[in-house]
Amino acid sequence: MQKKLTLSLDEAAILKGKQFAKFNDTSLSEMFERYLLALQPVKKEWHPDVLRLKGALKGSKVTNVKEAVERQLKKKYL
Repeated sequence: MQKKLTLSLDEAAILKGKQFAKFNDTSLSEMFERYLLALQPVKKEWHPDVLRLKGALKGSKVTNVKEAVERQLKKKYL
C-alpha cells in the first residue's frame, strides 16, 4: 500500500536528487524507497572500557557530571 510522505530537505539536495533520478530513469520517491528498504539494523556495541563503567555512579548524588569531573581533576593535579 502506497502512503504519501512529506520531507523537508535542503534545496541543493533536492536538485541533486532530481538530477540523479532523471539520469537513472527513476523518481526521487523510488530512490528513497529503495534506500530505506536497503537499510540494515545496526547493533550498537559499546567499548569494553565503557561497559566496565556501567553502574559506577549508581546511588551517587552527582547532579552535574561536568562539575564533578572538574573537581576531581583539580583535586588530582592541583
